[in-house]
Amino acid sequence: MAPVLVTAWSASWRGLLGYPVRHTFRCRYCRLPSASEAEALKVMTVPVPRDLPPERLHPAAATAHIPACPDCQPRARRIIHALCRAAEAKNYTIRNPETGSAASLVITVGDSSFPLSFHEGSYEVPDPSGAKYDWQRVTARTTRPSHELELSLEHTYAHRGRRSHWGDRQRWRLEDKLPALFREIAPRAHAEYERLQVQQRKEEETRQRWLTAMQQARTALLEDHRLKALRTQVQAWQEATAIRAYCDALEDHHATTDVAEATTASTTWARAYADRIDPVPQNPGLPDPPTITPEDLRPYLRGWSPYESKRA
Repeated sequence: MAPVLVTAWSASWRGLLGYPVRHTFRCRYCRLPSASEAEALKVMTVPVPRDLPPERLHPAAATAHIPACPDCQPRARRIIHALCRAAEAKNYTIRNPETGSAASLVITVGDSSFPLSFHEGSYEVPDPSGAKYDWQRVTARTTRPSHELELSLEHTYAHRGRRSHWGDRQRWRLEDKLPALFREIAPRAHAEYERLQVQQRKEEETRQRWLTAMQQARTALLEDHRLKALRTQVQAWQEATAIRAYCDALEDHHATTDVAEATTASTTWARAYADRIDPVPQNPGLPDPPTITPEDLRPYLRGWSPYESKRA
């Protein structure tokens, strides 16, 4: 059963009649906002001056590109002036957009930039300039400025579903919606910060895996280099040992024959050659490390690029 709502009036009568006054129930749909929510819901005012000389405009407002009719230009620049002052009061950065951009102003919060664009509405009316005669039907149309300004945040996929347009309507003017613009920028900036943090963590994790793969590749290449040198030494030792054994067999076989002198010359040269190729008397150590290039590491990287932290 739903809880009974005891109002302050009924609670006072319960006290007068001698009944104990219990704690009042609060409907779960009437939850009071938390401290952080209350702070976010505070009404922020962005005062727009009614009249402001051009020389007193904020530099960004004075040089902003505003696609509006001459009649609306002063009002639009006063709105941008108010946005600049309010943004600087919140320690945001204000700048003009780059050349070629359709934006009128860029507000930067931390590492995130939010371009703002001004637009003026228009409507179609008949264009009688093309009619040659008074009785001729006018079919041509032309557009005229509606003097209704609209301000929009750049629409991005990361902030899809969020409000990004404010403008003049029958019930309010654009100046009344400037606080809503700043209330929209704050969560966007926080979302951008969180997204950048996640992206940086992923990039750092990827970089660490790449560094580990590079170190393992160097170790594997050095190991192969040493194994190749070891196999070469073992093969040379086995060949020298086989030559000496062959020489011993020749000398034993030809010890009582007439060809002993020729055999001795052959075995003498063969033993000298075996001594030259035998690595054991040379006391070989570890081979000098090779000069490693990125391309030398590619076969050991298992799909990683040898130049940067990404998959090849």
